[in-house]
Amino acid sequence: MRNKEHYAEWCKEYRDKHKADKKALYEARKAAGLCIYCGELAVPDRTLCAKHAARHKAYQQKRRPANNEYWKKRYADNPRKSKDANLKNSYGISIEEYEIMFEKQGGRCAICGKHQSELTKRLFVDHDHKTGQVRGLLCANCNAGLGHFYDDRGIMFHAIVYIAHKGDVQIRPYEGGQ
Repeated sequence: MRNKEHYAEWCKEYRDKHKADKKALYEARKAAGLCIYCGELAVPDRTLCAKHAARHKAYQQKRRPANNEYWKKRYADNPRKSKDANLKNSYGISIEEYEIMFEKQGGRCAICGKHQSELTKRLFVDHDHKTGQVRGLLCANCNAGLGHFYDDRGIMFHAIVYIAHKGDVQIRPYEGGQ
């Protein structure tokens, strides 16, 4: 009979190999457009077949209330840590870097100059959607405005000309590009 240490080591090796084999199988199925669990044809743009997608959705809906309560409590226990994690995941900056930008801008929107105290929401991190480069902090209206103009300088220029001429001047249609 084998001793416990030998068995535990063998079991660990088997588990690790099985886990690696399973991951490789999942990746191969995913690359082929098949369900990662059963190998059936997956729903377009998904990694699961219709049966497993339905099961997953039902599971998520059942768990959602518990998950929401968990995250609300976690945020309430330490909002600074949650905000830091959100900034790192979304923009690659820490909360300290956010605060440095906030101080450099004097607590004001980089475009319209409204102070944080005049706003109902915090200043948003503005970033270039093509490069991911963080540009500064903006109020909700200025951030949305840039988004509606697709960060395109040409469209913004045409908007400025339009406002300057109060709409009295006909402008050729915008061709696109920066």
